[in-house]
Amino acid sequence: MEESLSSIFARTKGIPINFNGQTVVAIIEIKITKPRAVFSIRRSSAKNDRVQGLVLKATNGQIVVDSADAGYPEVVFWSDSSPDIAKFEVHSKSGSTLKIWNVWKSTFGMSAWVGNAGMRVCEAGSVMTLECSDGVGDVDFSDYVVTLEEQQCP
Repeated sequence: MEESLSSIFARTKGIPINFNGQTVVAIIEIKITKPRAVFSIRRSSAKNDRVQGLVLKATNGQIVVDSADAGYPEVVFWSDSSPDIAKFEVHSKSGSTLKIWNVWKSTFGMSAWVGNAGMRVCEAGSVMTLECSDGVGDVDFSDYVVTLEEQQCP
């Protein structure tokens, strides 16, 4: 039996791993060095058998979605309720880190970092494609695919 991604991440203390010749991560961390960073997120695909999601968490900062008045330290973009394309900002007073990981809905609620959960990240300039495998069954990086792009602030 092949070792699950979550047990490999536990053994390696969460560092990126090589899985079948590809780099896989449990979490992405983006340093925010300006007072305001603007991103767009676009859902490319999501499997229908489970609701997929992406958690965005700002340490020492707030996430503002679609220019709303309120900011939150953490938001979730769910495949069944978020728009296909959204903009969000990370507001930071003293430098922040934007942390991103994939989640899915299960009978226990929101699940993450178990079984074969992980992300393959493809970067091209300011565009980052996140191919997510939820923790259920075999590794499948087509469970949830999103594109994240940092925008230039006006």
